[in-house]
Amino acid sequence: MVDGRAPVPMGPFQCADVSKRLGKFENTAPGDDGLTYRHWKRLDTECTVLTEVINVCLRYKMVPPAWKKAVTVLIYKKGAKEDLNNWRPISLSRTLYKLYVGCVAGRLTEWLLSNKVLSPCQKGFLPADGAFEHIHTLN
Repeated sequence: MVDGRAPVPMGPFQCADVSKRLGKFENTAPGDDGLTYRHWKRLDTECTVLTEVINVCLRYKMVPPAWKKAVTVLIYKKGAKEDLNNWRPISLSRTLYKLYVGCVAGRLTEWLLSNKVLSPCQKGFLPADGAFEHIHTLN
């Protein structure tokens, strides 16, 4: 227990947990392996293999080194294409890594919210209203 709170539940994920998280992802650009979320949804419809992979990473507290690598590409914004200020870099990570991180982050966020650990001023990167209240106050 920490400050009288139950510890963060970091036991194995269930297929339903992984399937729910996978369903939240749009079919965005993949990392260097070329695998999209659509591929995972078609290859492992019950999420049994994905759940096992995620649980192995959780059990051993490590991920494959290749998951930590990302491909950086430049996305054109507007203006003169010759001006580098008109380009925005984005990093493309492997979808399996993002799924793993999403599962762990989701569980941690649920614990933080249910145990009222976060300040009420914290609005960004949380479910529900986001930063709307802060933006409204500023306006």
